[in-house]
Amino acid sequence: MLKVMEKGKKVFVPSYLVGETAKEFVERVKDDRYEFKCDVYVKDKYRKGIFCQLSQARKVIPGKKLGDNVYFWPRLRRALHEAGVKPIRIPGGDTPIHYEDEIVVPDFREETKKGSYFFVVSREEIEGYIEALPLDPAGKAKKELLEFARKLR
Repeated sequence: MLKVMEKGKKVFVPSYLVGETAKEFVERVKDDRYEFKCDVYVKDKYRKGIFCQLSQARKVIPGKKLGDNVYFWPRLRRALHEAGVKPIRIPGGDTPIHYEDEIVVPDFREETKKGSYFFVVSREEIEGYIEALPLDPAGKAKKELLEFARKLR
């Protein structure tokens, strides 16, 4: 369930159930009580007025809409690995919270029992990552064929 939590809101969550994307937006106040440092979108499991798991969070950026842009893109995934971009782990196999100007690429190579891994990349950065990854022989042949087809038009 996606919610907006306001800055200063305090919640109870066992520390081992705070996801890695949520850790940067909460501050431990006492034992298993946390306070939000800023306004955030959260995906959580909520039980009887308290959190039982705070799986992920993303800072609210006014004027930006949330997106639903999940793409299986093997070449971009490989380019991101080559560039050293670290994927994020999302517990429970859910997709990461992201904005319209970003895309999410699943990283199935890194899947574990503790969740799934994803890259969240700005659309503006994609071309740079793709350009940095050289084409394999099959990709070069396809590129040449596409260029030849464009000339015939």
